[in-house]
Amino acid sequence: MKRELEGGRFQINVNPIASGSMGFVYQGRDLKRDRTIAIKKLLNSDPESIFRLKQEFRSLSRIIHPNLLQFFDLIDPAAREEPSHDDVEFGPFISMELVPGIDALKYVRDRGGSENGQLTALGLEPVSYT
Repeated sequence: MKRELEGGRFQINVNPIASGSMGFVYQGRDLKRDRTIAIKKLLNSDPESIFRLKQEFRSLSRIIHPNLLQFFDLIDPAAREEPSHDDVEFGPFISMELVPGIDALKYVRDRGGSENGQLTALGLEPVSYT
């Protein structure tokens, strides 16, 4: 089942493909760019969460690197002059590059190792957020 956002520009599958402490990630389609994308949506649309989402977008959208996802758009329907009810209900989101595969922690857990030890063995450093 699909849902349309931004006047039909984005079509997203209603079942998330990933989730985290800030929200959910959905697979979708950007009809303007004619490409499959990921859409990161907030779990809560409180002012602090929206600020953090915007800060993440502004920080990472300017960086182009083969090991980082490319960010495309930051959409905040509530900031529009005449937003649709469905868009406001969905809340702010980021459209970004979709990279198929599994996340690093799942990869480590599936191999039965400790997360920090396995990540280091893969040449990755554990990340902590403040």
